[in-house]
Amino acid sequence: MNKENVGKIKKSASLNASMEDEKVTNQKAVKTSENDNNLKSDIGQKHSNTVAVDTKTSKKGAKFNKRVVNTKRLAMLALFTALAYAFVVTIRVPAVAFLKYEPKDVIIVMAGFIYGPMASVVVSVLSSFIEMITISDTAWWGLIMNVLSSLTFALPATIIYKYRKSKFGALGGMLIGVVIMTGAMLGFNVLITPLYLDVPRGAVIGMLAKVFLPFNAIKGLLNTGIIMLVYKPVIKGLRKANLIPESTNKLKKPNYILNLFLTMVALILLTAGILAIILLRI
Repeated sequence: MNKENVGKIKKSASLNASMEDEKVTNQKAVKTSENDNNLKSDIGQKHSNTVAVDTKTSKKGAKFNKRVVNTKRLAMLALFTALAYAFVVTIRVPAVAFLKYEPKDVIIVMAGFIYGPMASVVVSVLSSFIEMITISDTAWWGLIMNVLSSLTFALPATIIYKYRKSKFGALGGMLIGVVIMTGAMLGFNVLITPLYLDVPRGAVIGMLAKVFLPFNAIKGLLNTGIIMLVYKPVIKGLRKANLIPESTNKLKKPNYILNLFLTMVALILLTAGILAIILLRI
């Protein structure tokens, strides 16, 4: 074998060795890439599982919080109903003829300011029903008249306040409620009062201007004055006790001049209402 053939054999062996080395290197690179991909896949799967667990946990937490809020709301509506009934039992001021003033509409409107107009409906119906089965002698007719009287005042006030949550919104809503209630109760008294008092409709019509009109107007103004005076301290107390949600206007600076003006308006309404009841009884 000559030197030339020996050189060719060495070159061929060296080329084969380098090809084998390159093949091994490529195989290692493929394995490394597969391992990296598997590792990324495992990490991605673990992250997905973690996200899924976090999502389930957050959903469970949201459901639990919603359940707690709903339970608190039901408990507060039951409390407002009990207070409205207690006011009927304990505070009944004779006004004119057979009519008596009772401040249960104060509680009904406050419930609506806090939880919305439907809360006023619930508290009004439940408290009037309890009144009917315990202390009332006018049966279903009395229940109907009580609910109509309360809601014709409370619903306009709470609906307006729902869309304009301010002190002027509350005051304006209640004053509109006074007007609507006073007008509506004139018609309801003509229709319903003769049925449960067993009196001629003509006699009821004769009482509209002297009895029903002044009584309902005075009652509405008294309730408006009381609500304006007691609403803020009551709300503060309920929030401190963690019974109702915090205000969304927490960072808003108090307007002391506006507060003083509205307090004066409330006192004027309250004083005028009390004097009017005294004059009606004379």
